[in-house]
Formats: sequence, structure tokens, C-alpha cells
Amino acid sequence: MSLPYLQPYLGLSNGLNTIHAAGAGGWTLEEDFTLCTTNQCDGLWLSSDTSAISVNTGSNWIDWTVSRGTNDAMTYDLGAGQSDTAWLLRFQIYWTARGNSATNQQWWGISSHDRNSAHNVAQDFLGIMTVRFGIDGCRSQEADNAILPASGDVSYTGGYNTSTNYYHEIIRTSATTFEFSISSTDSYSKNIFDSSSITCVSSITGLRYIKLVNENAGTGSDGTESRTPTVKFANGVSTPP
Repeated sequence: MSLPYLQPYLGLSNGLNTIHAAGAGGWTLEEDFTLCTTNQCDGLWLSSDTSAISVNTGSNWIDWTVSRGTNDAMTYDLGAGQSDTAWLLRFQIYWTARGNSATNQQWWGISSHDRNSAHNVAQDFLGIMTVRFGIDGCRSQEADNAILPASGDVSYTGGYNTSTNYYHEIIRTSATTFEFSISSTDSYSKNIFDSSSITCVSSITGLRYIKLVNENAGTGSDGTESRTPTVKFANGVSTPP
């Protein structure tokens, strides 16, 4: 249920948490963090380390200071029963700083495991990894009961600027294919990059957690910081609802 003059989703209070009801027009989730009153969004967006990644309730976005050597992850539980053949994830990234080192790897996507499983814990995952080391851009990512890899089948190498909004879309188009794109506006026109179809294995299943996670190996930080003001998810479709 929604009304045109309300937020894209309705926030309902159960006395403990803000419940984000299904979005209008078929979206499972439409998140802009305006209803969050704590740095873990009242228990909906859970962080393994709030000193590194958390919801900024004053600015209404996820703040992420990137480093490696500890598990810094944030997840949203979509619940069991998400499709293994068709879903669509959209999210906005705005970097305030981007260093050039191997310490700034950021994974974005959907996992079978929550925030307590670092990147080097075996899990199922589909998404991307953004990085500015070796390449300046991002790589497609898939894990089939495996750790999240540093390499990928398809790469965007055009670079990211700071103080610029980038709109990313990841779509599972079948049991054995997915794709990602990057756009300059929330029209998601794919005007910056379109991966086209990427092959994956059908045994990547049980994906339920929208996941942002860092490199849990080595040590160091190069000052990379990002903000994520919007996240949207639709289950069972390969085109926007």
C-alpha cells in the first residue's frame, strides 16, 4: 500500500524497529535511509563494525571508511526464498575520497551469508567489486560456496571520480547469467558501462543478504570513503518493475 505523497516505501513502527514495507510498483525494497534512527537502521541494516561502516542518520546514507584486515560488512536481510533465476539490485555510490592501493576493494551484491561472514569465508555471491589498484573501476564477481575473488570475468576500467554520483545495477537474468551496469543518473540508462550478459553457475543459490563488504586480509587503509544514499531491490524480475 502506498500513496503518491508518501515516501517510496511506508515506514511502520513496531516499537523496536522501523519496518520498511514493500515498495510501490513491485519493488521489494526501496531504501533512502530517511526512516533510520540508529546507525544500524533500527536493526534492519546490520554492521559487523559500526566504526567503519554504518548508517549516517543525519545525512541518510551508508558511510563506509574502507580498510583491510578486519571484517567491515553491512547487510540487509531480504529473507529466505529469493529467486535463484531473476532479481534486480540498484544502488548509488558517491566517493568522497579514493586512494590508489590494494586496500580499497569494496564488494557490493547479494550473498548467502550475512555481515558476520567476511569476504574470505566461503559463501554464494553475485555482484561487483570496485577498486582502484591494477584497474580503476570494477569487476564482476561470483562465488559458488567460495571466498569472494579479486578477479572477475568482466571489468569496467573507465575510472570513478570523487564527488560524483554513480548508479549501479546488478541483474540476475537466469540461473546461469547475470549482468551489471553503471549510469550517471538514477534513470539507469547504462550510459557509462554495460557489461552485457555474464555467465555464472546455476549452483549459486540461497542469496538473501544485500551485502557491502571489504577485504579481510592484510592491513592498511588509503583513505577511501564512500556514501550510499539509495538501495532498491526487486525479486523475481529481470527488468525494473
